[in-house]
Amino acid sequence: MRPNLQAQTKWRWGVATYLFLVGMGAGAYVVGVFADFLGAGWTDVSKIGVALGFPLVTVACLFKVSELGRPMNAWRAGMMPGTSWMARGAILLTAFLGVSFLHIVLWLWPFSGALADADGLRHAIGIVGSILAIGTAFYTGILLASNKPIAFWSTAMLPVLFMLSSLVSGLMGVVLIGLIGGLPCVGAIASLEHMSAALL
Repeated sequence: MRPNLQAQTKWRWGVATYLFLVGMGAGAYVVGVFADFLGAGWTDVSKIGVALGFPLVTVACLFKVSELGRPMNAWRAGMMPGTSWMARGAILLTAFLGVSFLHIVLWLWPFSGALADADGLRHAIGIVGSILAIGTAFYTGILLASNKPIAFWSTAMLPVLFMLSSLVSGLMGVVLIGLIGGLPCVGAIASLEHMSAALL
């Protein structure tokens, strides 16, 4: 017997935009932190990735809030983490935004010297931020997979697929900014392109 598959109509283009931007932001941040562990030749790539995380996820959250029935009540989203994936996601997103913002402020601007030579502290902040970024990407996949009425989404592989998609879009975001900016890290950019192809 063939299943009666129908397109969902509750989540519109605003949610689709949120999904893309939050995935790219989380993926770019993870790429940036990973690059920071690869040495001085990867510094530009690392800074691009870290710099992309916070603004992309912030804009994504604005799209998500705009889709709420009552956007002014968005601050209550994380109040029931024991029973709601939406609440857990709100907490993860808030924590990621806080850590990634701190990372930018202390390393890139305006206090760019604070973490420039403090490799251990910078890496520690990056690791915490990456865990939250990965959690953010996985949560989004879990949220979609928890929609049992939509058979195509209801699979345990969806969070893994969304995480891989986040890394690919994050890699491509970093590559795009690197190429537009004419950065001298040509070898690093080429390596990211190969990584993206492998993940795809």
